[in-house]
Amino acid sequence: MRKAMLGVVAVILGLGAVPGVAAAASGCEVAILDTAMYEGSLGGAKMGFGVTATEGCAGTVKYRTVVTPAGEGVANTPEDYTAVSGVLAVSGGAPMSVQVPVVPDQKVEPDEVVRVELYEASGVAITRAVAVGKILNDEGVVLGVDAGKIYWGPEHVDIPVDISAAPEAPVTVHFRTRNGTAVDGVHYSSVRGVLTLEPGSTSAVVSVPLLAGADLEPGAYFYFELFDPSAGVVGTARVSVTVRP
Repeated sequence: MRKAMLGVVAVILGLGAVPGVAAAASGCEVAILDTAMYEGSLGGAKMGFGVTATEGCAGTVKYRTVVTPAGEGVANTPEDYTAVSGVLAVSGGAPMSVQVPVVPDQKVEPDEVVRVELYEASGVAITRAVAVGKILNDEGVVLGVDAGKIYWGPEHVDIPVDISAAPEAPVTVHFRTRNGTAVDGVHYSSVRGVLTLEPGSTSAVVSVPLLAGADLEPGAYFYFELFDPSAGVVGTARVSVTVRP
């Protein structure tokens, strides 16, 4: 009788194991984070949902976009975003993200949300399964150069780029310089890149190095241009900047 009881207990204890699925190690957790981005007008933009994991842990977790009933403020697929699904490999706490392609349009519409879900984890426990991504309407967002606030230093000139209202999510805009009467390598060093205006900020600065020729020909000028904003439009897209005030 004692042997029979021990056999029953062994069977009951074994019921907790699921073949092919690794149990979460103690303290190993994953969570998905909320995010936001402007809809923009450039194709190819993706909304990134950060996924955090406990350092030193390993495993996998599946993800998918969640279909939400249509309504005011709800993003729909495929007109607003492209549905995604897949598997994330958790490795030692390395940064992870789920990328959801956003479909731009020129319509004036309210902010919309899309949800992403984590599920079926192996080796880790899900502590936050659903995140909300807000697609922000960018109509009325205007970027430009504030020529009245250009600052000349001994070795550089700082050119401020303003946005019409403090953004709720990062906004990027490409910039570049072009020769006017000032020549790259003689009066100044040309610059080109991407400027980011962070949430809550209404201005950022691009610094252009000045060279010895600036003192010899202080009236020489170059052009500074803005293009391809991630949200809204560029108002003042091009200004001429003298190498000395």
